[in-house]
Amino acid sequence: MAGARIAHVVPTDRIAYLLLRSRLTRLRDAGYEVSVLCGRAVPPTVESADALPDDLGQALEAEGLRVRYLPFARELAPLTDARCAAALYREIRRERYDILHSHNPKGGLLVPPVARMARTSRVLHTVHGLLFHDTTPQPLRALAVAAERWTASWCHHLLFQRREDYELAVRNDFKEESRLHLVGNGIDENRFDRQKHAGSRRRTRDELGFGDDHLVVGMVGRLVREKGFVEFFEMAGLLAQWRPQTRFLVVGIPEMEEQSDAVDPHALARHHGVTDLSQVLVMR
Repeated sequence: MAGARIAHVVPTDRIAYLLLRSRLTRLRDAGYEVSVLCGRAVPPTVESADALPDDLGQALEAEGLRVRYLPFARELAPLTDARCAAALYREIRRERYDILHSHNPKGGLLVPPVARMARTSRVLHTVHGLLFHDTTPQPLRALAVAAERWTASWCHHLLFQRREDYELAVRNDFKEESRLHLVGNGIDENRFDRQKHAGSRRRTRDELGFGDDHLVVGMVGRLVREKGFVEFFEMAGLLAQWRPQTRFLVVGIPEMEEQSDAVDPHALARHHGVTDLSQVLVMR
């Protein structure tokens, strides 16, 4: 199906640039015409250690990707969601994409039904994580499962990054099993082989101010409450009292102020008394 027109729908251009760019450029190199339909990221709540391009849309287009902006709200916002659905419908009908591929839970709720109504040939959704977990109260869990089933009902295929999510979808008959696919996720560990990067560990520790006798505890993720940063710094405050030689490293993607669960890692470090023991790197 080389030459097909594919559109990936994500909440922001920042997510497309940071998390999907390599995947999208591989599709481009394989001969597909690739578009990114997304919202526009606004300045983060914390200062960035490594600056992103000033214009993320322009940076993506420089990679040979077509970018079209939508009024996409990551959280539930009925009026904005209605505007987004209308804009998405017009975009799909105008461009006649062969494949629409949505990401993130909000995208799964909104994009597949609009794509099917606009008569897209193939609608896919990647499940990066389900809306519930083992400790979710039963009423909320039932609501979340219903939302996942809603997404599945509109998609031709669902792609899963976690085996646990894939197996749950199979057990609960989200769709016929032939339309559920485990694609996996992760990091190529060979990139971090110490034999290939002699001396890099020492240089990095020096840059961050960590000594050989420091136990470094790290966390990587989007800087929102649901990722566990509040609990991380609570742990840091307790661990620092028990083992003073511990240091803490946070690498994260900051969120916009309008995001209701956005967190400021610097404020959390101050609150738990570990500012001098912590390093925070964002957009790195």
